[in-house]
Amino acid sequence: MIKMNASSTPRRYSDEEKAKAIDFCLKEKLSCAKAAQRLGLHPSNLSRWLRQVTLIKEKHYLLIVAC
Repeated sequence: MIKMNASSTPRRYSDEEKAKAIDFCLKEKLSCAKAAQRLGLHPSNLSRWLRQVTLIKEKHYLLIVAC
């Protein structure tokens, strides 16, 4: 799936790659650390992406409820 490169520059992940990693984590019901390990990602990256998606969904829900 997604593999980190071995260079010293930080890897930039596309929105599609992030979505696939988040989807894998949720579908397999794995911790962020275990899913990141299987995908070759740093656990903090996957954790941050998942947190960002959760916040976006919560804000969207609150906007719908407020209407």
